Amino acid sequence: MAAKSTSNYLPTPILDTVRSNILEKITNEGGYAYVSMDTRATETNDISSAEAGLEMAWEQLHSGPWHSVLPIWRDAYAMSCLHVASFQYRNGDFKQALKVLDMGLIMGGNLLRQDLDSAINLISLMKSRISNGCGDEYLEVEEKKKNETSVGLFKCSSNVAEMLKVLPNRSLSCKTVEEKSSLSLEGFLCDYFLSSTPVIISDGMSHWPASKKWKDINYLKTVAGDRTVPVEVGKNYLCQDWKQEMITFSQFLDRVQSNECSPPGPTYLAQHPLFEQIQELRKDILVPDYCFVGGGELRSLNAWFGPAGTVTPLHHDPHHNILAQVVGRKYIRLYPASISEDLYPFTETMLCNSSQVDLDNLDVKQFPKAKDLEFMDCVLDEGQMLYIPPKWWHYVRSLTTSFSHSEPTLPVEPKVEKVILLSNPLFTSPSPESRDRLVREEPLTLIFPRRSVLGVTWVDNHRQVEEEERGFRRGRISSVLPTWYPRRPLGDITAVVDVIERRRSRLREANHQQNTTPLQLVSTPRAPLEHSLSLVTPKPAVKILSDEGDSDFRTPQQKLLDSIEQVEKIMKEEIKRMQSTPAAKKAVREKKVRVVMSMR
Repeated sequence: MAAKSTSNYLPTPILDTVRSNILEKITNEGGYAYVSMDTRATETNDISSAEAGLEMAWEQLHSGPWHSVLPIWRDAYAMSCLHVASFQYRNGDFKQALKVLDMGLIMGGNLLRQDLDSAINLISLMKSRISNGCGDEYLEVEEKKKNETSVGLFKCSSNVAEMLKVLPNRSLSCKTVEEKSSLSLEGFLCDYFLSSTPVIISDGMSHWPASKKWKDINYLKTVAGDRTVPVEVGKNYLCQDWKQEMITFSQFLDRVQSNECSPPGPTYLAQHPLFEQIQELRKDILVPDYCFVGGGELRSLNAWFGPAGTVTPLHHDPHHNILAQVVGRKYIRLYPASISEDLYPFTETMLCNSSQVDLDNLDVKQFPKAKDLEFMDCVLDEGQMLYIPPKWWHYVRSLTTSFSHSEPTLPVEPKVEKVILLSNPLFTSPSPESRDRLVREEPLTLIFPRRSVLGVTWVDNHRQVEEEERGFRRGRISSVLPTWYPRRPLGDITAVVDVIERRRSRLREANHQQNTTPLQLVSTPRAPLEHSLSLVTPKPAVKILSDEGDSDFRTPQQKLLDSIEQVEKIMKEEIKRMQSTPAAKKAVREKKVRVVMSMR
């Protein structure tokens, strides 16, 4: 391989380390031609071989469904993108090199992402230095190009009446989504997150730099104009003429500004991790704290950018979602998950989360149940965030030029060894400091068996907790258990069953030993007698584990086992009954609140 010069080659420290490993895995998958092209490209500095390898990897990415593509081929594609971009960088073709590197970020694997980002940053820096050193003549030409293609700020119509004419039938006639200003984390968790209720949060993103910067089209072009992004062209992804294209961000902004809605339809940058690809835009936004109240992790940051008239058809997502509206307005309609069957989901696996119902052209004869369904809707303005619970169906239409992003989060069940209880009632004060001043630790063994299983409500006063524990130890709490039954939590009945089974096993062994006398063990085998001698044959030992019909031979041990089985049955019925009571449901809900807040 030719020696690299840092001034002529893009820095690829990770690729230099893992390249041989990638080629070995590609060889094992039968990619001999690709390995040959890659080797020739790096050893002889042949750009044609590098481009051939890039084309081979591209074909592998499109050999079947995306999820079935081997990860090693995605890494191979990213590696080829780095090779080709390095040649273009040496030739001074920075624009084409950026395009190839962006394709590596969009289509390639994660193994070489750091090298791709570093190469993009280096090329962007070189472009900036060149533009700053070209003198006034160059800057005047560039400024003239900007003025020819843009007027600076996006125009967002304020004519509400005109916007409402394009909405689906019955829009804004049912229940509107509740709007809250400066909603506390506790209020969001208790009133909306745990109950899966949509809510609009105002005044939560006014401090974001994006609130001002993203309205300026010149800023967006300066920051990311030469970057390549995937866009959707067409009314929506369910239409026959819908397609995807790869264009530069500047080309996309020009289409958005001109509001180009000629056939096949508008151009839309939808559900793309734009902020992972373009780090400069990521610095303009913040992830709301509401995304982490469930103790989960942020899955992605997706961008939604397009002109007025772009539509996302009725569908649902499996995760919690917060949609932040940075520029423009959107109309959003929401249906609860409980009426999914009435919205006629597609039966195909790829579209099972999408509805066949077209709200813009509702076919009442084909979908009669969807006509009179109750829903919630709203117009989401700039600076507002909408919480969309999991499995809630939602339809979205841009009323103006719109730039928004969503934060899907995946909630997890936190594994904790202790629970933090407040000395005062939970959430009495919206001040976050109140959670830190009066806290104490409580062992799980004293909380979960008593409260979650028996349905007892949460007790926040320390004195009441101590009195209840003392009463519990003295046996003062009423119970269906007999006095001899061990005082242990019944939340996990498996432990009790294991004890019973071990006791039964020991009794069976004891019964077997009693039936087998020492004389029988040492006696020699002999021919069986033709007639049994009942007068000299000893009576068999009394059965300890008798059959159901042998009620006359029940021993005290058997009575004990039967009593335990009866208690098990009674307790299972009692637990099942108590878990369905409002008090038990409230206790479960408050338990979730305690666990979640203890993680903060």
